[in-house]
Amino acid sequence: MTFRRVAVAAGALVERRPTLCASLLLLALLALSSVDAYDNTLTYDEPVHLAFGAKLLDGGLEHADSQRMPISVLNALPQRALRSMGVAVSPRTGVWLSRLPTVIGSALLGWFIFGWSRRLYGPRGGLLSLFLFAFCPTSLAHGSLATTDMYGALFAFLAVLTFTSFMKIRSWPSLLVAAAIMGVAQLAKQTALLLFPVLLMALSLRHIANRRARRADYRPERGAVMLRGALQALAYFAIVLGTVNAGYGFKGTFETLDTHQRWLESDQGLTRAVPRGAGLARRLNAALGQAPLPLPRVYVETFLVGQYYNDTGRGHGPIYLLGNLSQLGWRAYFPVAFVLKTPLPTLGLILLAVFVSLRTGRARLDSDELLILCSAAILLGYFSLFCTAQIGIRYLLPVLPFLYVLAGQCGSWSPPGGRRYWRACLVTLLLWLPISVLSYLPHHISYFNEVCWNRLHLYQYLADSNLDWGQDGYALDRYLELHKGQAIAVNPANPTTGTVVVAVNSLVGVTGSPHTFQWLRDNYLPTARAAYSWLVYEIPPSAPR
Repeated sequence: MTFRRVAVAAGALVERRPTLCASLLLLALLALSSVDAYDNTLTYDEPVHLAFGAKLLDGGLEHADSQRMPISVLNALPQRALRSMGVAVSPRTGVWLSRLPTVIGSALLGWFIFGWSRRLYGPRGGLLSLFLFAFCPTSLAHGSLATTDMYGALFAFLAVLTFTSFMKIRSWPSLLVAAAIMGVAQLAKQTALLLFPVLLMALSLRHIANRRARRADYRPERGAVMLRGALQALAYFAIVLGTVNAGYGFKGTFETLDTHQRWLESDQGLTRAVPRGAGLARRLNAALGQAPLPLPRVYVETFLVGQYYNDTGRGHGPIYLLGNLSQLGWRAYFPVAFVLKTPLPTLGLILLAVFVSLRTGRARLDSDELLILCSAAILLGYFSLFCTAQIGIRYLLPVLPFLYVLAGQCGSWSPPGGRRYWRACLVTLLLWLPISVLSYLPHHISYFNEVCWNRLHLYQYLADSNLDWGQDGYALDRYLELHKGQAIAVNPANPTTGTVVVAVNSLVGVTGSPHTFQWLRDNYLPTARAAYSWLVYEIPPSAPR
């Protein structure tokens, strides 16, 4: 009886004060992300992102710096502001402050997930979607780092959300907002280019739905409607281009592809790996080499560098999946990573939501559900089929918010005749989720669900930014301090005996040679760990060297 009263009271609170409940969940998200941000050392990519942001603040950017994006300015601002005020902080506090803008961006994304889901499925649905996001290990992990992955997810989600609102309102102010957000998305992550086919698909679906529902007296207005649509399309692309150019200070706008390619060949040496006529960059150069592009120099160069890396597999170490290494990866990589690194309760609710959407007819041509499903499918399909940089589930971060919104319908849905049992099942899943995720606190980069039960053997499934991204330096220091006076070999260059501590990426060959620690992989299993990315082995004195 007591449990039932608590459940009724909680349901009443959700219905009457959904904004208050959402605020509490966002506070929990902020707290968890802040803990992660403070307890993890700088990952491999963060120093270069921060350096790129600082370079932009100095106004010294003339050419591409690999695939860094202007949004990194936000992470470089806190320490720059402190230095300008003469305030000195410890290196650890400085790193934490640099990560805070990403933490805030993560909370903003959570708020918009709640808003869209609430609009579709009511307060219960909105809070369920936000709950899934707040206890998403991938969002907690990469929403607490000074990188661009969370910003990419935030602005990709907002670009689709605001464009959806524009399609319903068709007003010029809504168009301005949608286009400006799309422009900022291009400054956050160049994979935001994938949003253009998503939005084209959304327009096509809406057009087909409108044609089916068109009234007889609608035909005489066709010309005016088409003219208005053409003007709005031109305005949309003009605003997007203006935003992108403004983000790079209008430097090098209207230069030709030939100019960009000559710099890439002379300064970056890309021709040594890509022969003339191969790759998308070469095909574009052959067709449009002398055409001036209305895009800034660094943006175009960044795209060409990214395409070159994708074609050749350069720009990252070997890709690791289930004990195998490859430079160009596998089509199954991202589906496997998604299944292993998404909490099982979340997986179940997403699959149920997809089934309900298709079975109940919610996914109509003009519905948000179909747009969400298609957006997730396009993004996931691209990364699985065409992306060779398979170095972590973080690449799927833009997909997750759409899936969480869709899963919100499980909060307001119940099977016919089984409402009571469904509520009990839902409560069980919602209790399971935070227990599973918080058990990894503050090491959410290394999270795997219960399919990978033995946490000493996580390296057998995935590595790189799924498990070891250089984030566990403090954990290693604590382990060495705890075992002070004991002879410990850390990443030894040659086989040895005694206590050996090895980083996962070195163990499996993502960094260094895969043969260096083959003697360890083939003959021994770890006995302990420092966090999850440093494995401890006890090698007996009688072991051959």
